[in-house]
Amino acid sequence: MRCRPRDDRADDVADGLPLLPVDRVRVLPGVTAAGISNMAPFVYASAVMSMTLRGDSAEPIEARALSYVITPGYADALSFRVREGRLFDLRDGSAGVRPILVNEAFARAHLSDGKPVTGRRFNASFAPADATVEIIGVVANVLKDGLDTRAEPAVYNLPRDRFGLPPNMNIAL
Repeated sequence: MRCRPRDDRADDVADGLPLLPVDRVRVLPGVTAAGISNMAPFVYASAVMSMTLRGDSAEPIEARALSYVITPGYADALSFRVREGRLFDLRDGSAGVRPILVNEAFARAHLSDGKPVTGRRFNASFAPADATVEIIGVVANVLKDGLDTRAEPAVYNLPRDRFGLPPNMNIAL
């Protein structure tokens, strides 16, 4: 389902996340998971982001990845497979640390030093200067553009800071 946010709700937030129509959908009988994203399977639209991750290593990590904004519940609705850590939940919107998810291709390309990927904290070029980003989960690669495509490194962000929800959103149930 695709929808547009109402302009008069732009400033409504709960637990640091925007209040959205999906909040009403989650409580309907038979709905086990629901979320919103700018990512939809088989829709050929993706944002690519270059980023610098500065953590405890001597050298910053220069990375390039597909970038998606998803709300808690979206990964559950699409049955993302967790390889390490966990998916977003409603508490993550108010966390001081900005949680992110990465896929296996991202972990393999940029974080293959043998250390656990989850729990790594960075000051990232895509977050506010004083913000810390923490990888809370690694998910299996999603071939959203079709089974005949190659997995690309991807990062999943909550709709916070500069990662707001786009004018056209996708609701997954």
